[in-house]
Amino acid sequence: MEEEKDEVRFIPPDWVKSPPPPVEGDQLGVQLILGLHSLMRAAEVHGTDSLALDQSIPQYLRLINPHILSAGGITVEIAEEGFLLNNRQIRGKPGEHAVFISFMRNLIGWRIGKLQFHTPLDEKELREFISLLLTLREGDENNSPYVMKRLNARRIDSVSVAKLGLKEPSLPKAATGKHHPGELYFTALGIASQIIKEMAEGGALNMRKVKRLMQQMVSSLVHEESILLGLAAIKNCGEYLYNHSVNVAIYSMALGLQLELPRTSLVQLGTAALFHDVGMMRIPQSILKKSDELTGDEWRVIQKHPIYSVNTIVQKNGWSETTARIIETAFEHHIKADRTGYPQLTSQREPTVFGRIIAIGDFYDNIVRSHSYQLFPIFSDRAISLLLDRSGKDFDSTLVKLFVRLVGFYPIGTLVMLEDGEMGIVTAPSKDVEMTDRPKVLRIHFQDGEYKGTGVLDLAEKEEETGKYKHTIARCLDPNEYQLNVPEVLFYS
Repeated sequence: MEEEKDEVRFIPPDWVKSPPPPVEGDQLGVQLILGLHSLMRAAEVHGTDSLALDQSIPQYLRLINPHILSAGGITVEIAEEGFLLNNRQIRGKPGEHAVFISFMRNLIGWRIGKLQFHTPLDEKELREFISLLLTLREGDENNSPYVMKRLNARRIDSVSVAKLGLKEPSLPKAATGKHHPGELYFTALGIASQIIKEMAEGGALNMRKVKRLMQQMVSSLVHEESILLGLAAIKNCGEYLYNHSVNVAIYSMALGLQLELPRTSLVQLGTAALFHDVGMMRIPQSILKKSDELTGDEWRVIQKHPIYSVNTIVQKNGWSETTARIIETAFEHHIKADRTGYPQLTSQREPTVFGRIIAIGDFYDNIVRSHSYQLFPIFSDRAISLLLDRSGKDFDSTLVKLFVRLVGFYPIGTLVMLEDGEMGIVTAPSKDVEMTDRPKVLRIHFQDGEYKGTGVLDLAEKEEETGKYKHTIARCLDPNEYQLNVPEVLFYS
């Protein structure tokens, strides 16, 4: 009787069982870069053997492997015009641009100009490739040969790298040696998310990392204030706490600049603003995400978040001047100028300047925030009107005037109709204190199925002969009614 031989069956990976996922236009290149950047960041923070990579690497392989197989290979390289995927330029959306710059900054620093995926990878190969990249030294011209040598030693031939060919590569829309404001903004979101989550899980507050971030943001506000303010205005509805915290930090530091506070104070102010709502972590999601009106009991729970913020900061960080600032402002930012807010006080304690500043940034960011049922955020002069109505009652009247001067009566990103019937998007407020209602506006036209910018108008300009203003805003518009993606038009025109 013949011996039965064990049958050896090949079980194909998940990505082989189904056709390539549908990816339109430039999205394959975009997703390839965003995904690889995300994997590298996760490996950097949590290690290459982390659970985070165990979950995300298979998802990434399901995306790219079918396309590597069907196209006979994928090449991503750095060129003068940006990233190329198989010799075709990759164009990301505004929110993706910062990641593009960060990823390109890494490759340029490593002197790597090309990534080539020759054949589909398995999980071990991708993990080892990422691990290799993270060991590289910035500026070392031997990085590419080193990576290839290590890949060959491990018999990994599915991926390769090539040396950067450009002698003086430049980052798109970024000044050499400086962080682009967009990159800085999204870096701030990532750091805020990481630190607040670590605090929620019992970790300590990484004050050193926050301080470095705030120093960079202060420098960016000094030189490119309108860009950071624009990014703060153009927010999404996901990850509320982190978006809100970063935005309030930007508004607070920008207002502090109007007061001519020294840089050390601005850094403390931004740090305090970043953690002013950290107590919201203790509020049940059922209350935070409720679409109906809150009950009295639910509202009383919300009103406890300043106390929760104070308790969290006291538990997570040692005593210092900055910690004291955070505790003060976290406690004060809802007290109101006339002391009718919360928490209720037994004595008529005067809120600090930092607390009064953050109160304005917190209120403003909340009322101009988009909601889940809106396609795009709504920008309106109504936000400023509400702020002015509450001046002297809820907010310090002097600080409100300075804030209105800062953002303008029509905040950056507001969609407007001009008196001549043309549409436009506010790009920057007027520097003239007397002309907060006359900002700079990007004129837009609908052409070939999309909105495109056709030039910036300064609404403060007058006709030489008549002395009348050349252009005037007739009214504000809702971007949702026009299916208009304000960030995409504003930052790519």
